[in-house]
Amino acid sequence: MKKMLQLVGGLLIGSLPLSLNGQIINTNAPSQACQCDSITVTFSVGAQASNAGNQFRVELSDNSGVFSGNFIEFTPLTAFATGSYQIDAEIPCNTPQGAYSIRVSGSNPIIQGDTVRNIIVGSLPPVDSGLTIEGAYFSNAFNDWRFCEGDSVILRAPAPAPGESFQYRWFEGGAQIPGQSGSGSDTLLVTQTGVYSLRLTLGLCQAFTDDFVINEYLPPSTITPQPGPGIQISPDTIRFCYGDTGVLSGPTPPSGVTYSYQWYSDSLNLVGNRVLYPLVGDTLQTLTVDTTMRIFLSVNDSFCVDTSSVFWVITDTTPVSPVQLVNWPPGANPTLSICENDSIMLSASDTVNGWNYQWEVFTVGSWTTVPGAENPWIQVNGEDLIDTTQFRLLIENQTCSWISDTITVNWVPLPFVFTNITVDTIGLCPGDSVLVVAQGNSFTYEWSTGQTGSTIYVSSPGTYVVEGFGPNGCSSTDTVHAIFFAPTADAGPDQTTNPDSIIQLDGSGGVSYYWSANKPVFFSDPRRANPFTIAAGRPDTVTYYLEIVGPNGCTDIDSMQVFVVPLPEDDIEPELWEVVDRVPNFISPNGDGINDALDLSEIMAGDVCGLTVINRWGTEVYNTENYQNDWTGIDNGGSQLPDGAYVIILEHNNSVRYRGMVTIVRNNQ
Repeated sequence: MKKMLQLVGGLLIGSLPLSLNGQIINTNAPSQACQCDSITVTFSVGAQASNAGNQFRVELSDNSGVFSGNFIEFTPLTAFATGSYQIDAEIPCNTPQGAYSIRVSGSNPIIQGDTVRNIIVGSLPPVDSGLTIEGAYFSNAFNDWRFCEGDSVILRAPAPAPGESFQYRWFEGGAQIPGQSGSGSDTLLVTQTGVYSLRLTLGLCQAFTDDFVINEYLPPSTITPQPGPGIQISPDTIRFCYGDTGVLSGPTPPSGVTYSYQWYSDSLNLVGNRVLYPLVGDTLQTLTVDTTMRIFLSVNDSFCVDTSSVFWVITDTTPVSPVQLVNWPPGANPTLSICENDSIMLSASDTVNGWNYQWEVFTVGSWTTVPGAENPWIQVNGEDLIDTTQFRLLIENQTCSWISDTITVNWVPLPFVFTNITVDTIGLCPGDSVLVVAQGNSFTYEWSTGQTGSTIYVSSPGTYVVEGFGPNGCSSTDTVHAIFFAPTADAGPDQTTNPDSIIQLDGSGGVSYYWSANKPVFFSDPRRANPFTIAAGRPDTVTYYLEIVGPNGCTDIDSMQVFVVPLPEDDIEPELWEVVDRVPNFISPNGDGINDALDLSEIMAGDVCGLTVINRWGTEVYNTENYQNDWTGIDNGGSQLPDGAYVIILEHNNSVRYRGMVTIVRNNQ
């Protein structure tokens, strides 16, 4: 122990005249000292100096005043000149209590100075021995005194020798503990960590013990889970999949300390309270766990014992849920062979909150996740596949994972279906039909009309869908739209006119036209929508027919009637009406002597008549007041008129006797 020495009420005394030695004079030293005290001795060197190399020393007598070479200076003082000096010395700790003398001596020459007598040396209290610490142990590993948390320590001071008495003062952290008075107490109760010391006073002397570092503690009992693949850890929990194992570790003792371990679990007793029970044989620093349980650890360092808080071991169950084919939509009777335009639904047989689902597909030699497919089910669409494809389901919970068996979805391509109709829409004329032939690689065909087979005749407007069926019942369709193009011919209203009058026809409804009649009639141009014609030369009823062709090539026919009634002023005798039907309607003025001129003699009946010829555009091209049946297809200037149809008007006495058509045909071969 470290001793702190203090002289209580110490005095310095001077040299006595009877001990004067001529060269070492005026020696002074404390009049009182304690064992182990450091003292300072002062002296002077008189007129007679010492020689070089001289050393001054301090000598202590025995308790009878006899000097016997007990030198107590720390270090001899080398000096030889005159003057004042001091030397530091120490009262030997084994010096018995009593009265002593001190003197200073020189070595060159050997001389002794004056003597200081009656120096009282007191005994130190025995702080080096006899102090005990009860309830704690000294830890070499931590260099402190230790006691268990919740316990207490008693510091007990040494007892005084018979006839002696001590004063006790206890200190904590360098400060005297309050409440101490008088002689104090020889014990101190310690209940908390601190740095403690004791000061003992015996008579004039007092001494301090070394500081005692006393720590309240418990050995650490923290359980540390060891990380590993598939293991989740937190400060108080380890979690892993059932079938795996985890490792828990207790604290490692510091150097010089030995721990013993005991692992525990707990259970409920008969009254429902939790009680700990030791895990038999589990006394190592580490514990391997493989099932759900509550774990505790007790750590003993041979002095104190501590038991940890609860540590949880949780094992998760493997999330097994086989994949099944769902009857979706209801009644669909699905199979794992799907058509290109169909879909099926695969689903885990069980769905559990807290499980994570991920569907995977096998592509390019490895399994990859299906983006967004994180539900217990997946809709597999044939249009997303390009061939037979394998699927599987990965299910994970906190620490476990499970992969389903491989599900193979057979992808069946759709059959090819097309028709001989190369356009989307066909147009039909009323009464027409078209043969539509389904083609491709289908096994059978069904039409939206209910017909089966590869061909149908389309004769009505509408939409015709053919469905071709191939492998796995997969089907494709093609569609033909049929529309009717039905133009409407309009020959115009019926007309009433007089014999030989010009009739203007007015047809519409088409892009091309053709006029005809139920009797021989003249048309200025039968292929025009509005040609003109000439009424019969006598009362009659004629039906005119107009056939049109619409913009899509379809035709339609309409008719109108012309009612020919005589004018009151017509001077044709009734017997001449039959002659009108025999009037020539063409001439061929080519010089062959046959029909070279227009012969109207029968209808003229010997009367003087005028003749007017008008072309198809209504222009008069020939006129004579006295026709001699000699017109050969010339105009008024004598030039030949072009071949074609012309209107002739025969008049008698300013009345029209005949109006009709005549055609010039010069080349009749």
